Amino acid sequence: MQIPEFCSVERFRLPAATAPALAHPIVGQALEAPIGAPRLGELARGKRRVLIVSDDLSRPTPVVEFLGAVLEELRAAGLEDRQVRFIMALGTHRPMTRHEIQ
Repeated sequence: MQIPEFCSVERFRLPAATAPALAHPIVGQALEAPIGAPRLGELARGKRRVLIVSDDLSRPTPVVEFLGAVLEELRAAGLEDRQVRFIMALGTHRPMTRHEIQ
């Protein structure tokens, strides 16, 4: 597939699981200055509930490395942990065990 010339394309490599510290500056920058959207805290402020969608273990997303920063942003917006729910986006993959989700 050809990408039209008018599209701006950047490629990123996910940090290796053995180097989680690399994810933190990127996540911090994204939370502090999202592109084309208000900050997550602004969007969440005054809401009764928040749903976080996470991919399953078959994907290389280091969710455990940036979830804390996302939760801190929500807490700073006045949400309590009990107001935050999670759903695993499994697609056609097998259900995850409770241990895998934790």
